[in-house]
Amino acid sequence: MRSTVRFFQFYKIPEEFEGVVLERCYELLKNTEKGVAIRAFSIAVIYNISAPYDELKNELKLVLEDLDTEGSPGLFGRKRNYLKKLK
Repeated sequence: MRSTVRFFQFYKIPEEFEGVVLERCYELLKNTEKGVAIRAFSIAVIYNISAPYDELKNELKLVLEDLDTEGSPGLFGRKRNYLKKLK
């Protein structure tokens, strides 16, 4: 799973699969049972898909603001960096 999500952060997702990938990445991001790397890579994938759509960027911003990153400096750093990009 980790390698797949990592790959998607560097790959342009075809438009017909964006919805499915976006939904799955949101599930992974919100799941605190998943590893930090999977959750951090999901942020990048969601951002890349959301970039052309203002409403999706706003949704990502809200999710990131509510995201619990306690105990994870890596996830906190990724969250902070992408919140800066979204402003």
